[in-house]
Amino acid sequence: MSAPSPLPKPEPRAQPAHGILLASPPARQDSEPGDLATWLGLKLAQIVRMISTWQGHALACEEVQALIDQELVMIDDTLQHYSRHEELELSRREALVTIAALPTILLSWRRPEWTNEMLAEEFLPQCSASLAACWHLLKGNGLTTVQEILPRFAPTLILMARQATRYQRVAARLATQAAILQAILAMHRLDIAGRERSCLEALRCSRAAADERLECAALMYLGYTYSFCYRPRQPRKAIAVFEEALRVLGSQDSLLRSDVAMGLAEAYAQCGDERQALHYMTLAQDAFPTRPELDPSFAYAECGLNVLYQWEGKMCLELSAHFPDFGYQQRGWQAIELSLATPSISERASNESLIYQADAARLIGELDLFARYVRQGAELALTLHSQKRYNEVREVFQRAPRSWQHEPQIQRLARDFFKPLPSSG
Repeated sequence: MSAPSPLPKPEPRAQPAHGILLASPPARQDSEPGDLATWLGLKLAQIVRMISTWQGHALACEEVQALIDQELVMIDDTLQHYSRHEELELSRREALVTIAALPTILLSWRRPEWTNEMLAEEFLPQCSASLAACWHLLKGNGLTTVQEILPRFAPTLILMARQATRYQRVAARLATQAAILQAILAMHRLDIAGRERSCLEALRCSRAAADERLECAALMYLGYTYSFCYRPRQPRKAIAVFEEALRVLGSQDSLLRSDVAMGLAEAYAQCGDERQALHYMTLAQDAFPTRPELDPSFAYAECGLNVLYQWEGKMCLELSAHFPDFGYQQRGWQAIELSLATPSISERASNESLIYQADAARLIGELDLFARYVRQGAELALTLHSQKRYNEVREVFQRAPRSWQHEPQIQRLARDFFKPLPSSG
């Protein structure tokens, strides 16, 4: 059966001609944090009101996610022009949490007389908004917050994605993103089997949605599960999944095509296949869009220019283990240096670059730089509450050469973060 035609958008009152929301920020650059917090509160009220106008338009509710994302980006861009205050950061976070929690509140208030259609018409637009907020929370230190909220509504959304109703494809597209988010959360708490299950759920939902981009994304996350998450790593299994993702996507250049090619480059580097690794890194660079933020998959692909540089560096570090005399250590350092110098899509991505730069510093014999980046990587991993990132930086620390073990920098790192000292080099 073909997908139902989208219903018309809500009445124009929900989307004023100059933008979806009306409040303007305080004009003065030195505005008090309370003024900006009030502005954010008004923004939140208007966002919630806008979401409510999509009840009855659930088949077109994915537009809500785009509108919310647009508004959240605008808020962040606006706040960059003001002095940042702890109160302001808290207000922004509270706004994101409120939007993310909307479907959980609806489910807790669900009445027995509601039909499935009545629930879907209100629930799906709220899920669309919630997913946008969840992705924005994950750009900062929102791992624990999303972990608290997402499991409260994702099962209902996934159940809707399995039911043959007129809402199935819309629900399935949203459920694919929810499952991908669950996969990311599982990885950061070191539940790698749980990550694999969530990736497979995302794959099932994407196929129910008949959406090639989302299917490619689900396969991509599954591929990274094998090449990046499992220990020992499973690059051959990852390569097969990544290649399937490229087949599903087809020949069009896109952010996803670049992202999958990065995974292939690193997986082949893990196998010591220099030719294929370099081939796919070139493909990733050629396919990377000039403005990735305009790509339809940008929200869930989690890939910016800093990530492209980062994965080139990771590929080089992998190749250096197989070809120690080919200069890949220095090339890896330079690529990750570019990653750190490029605006990052998330603090998680920045954390990853710091960790790999520490490893590159070890390979080129720079003790001071090694200690600096290990410290920064450990501090950020703890701030983000990511067990995955903490384990990664600890593994890098444990690779410190034996000749460094009694250096004061290494002793301080062990005392402050790790204990005991690395035992091999």
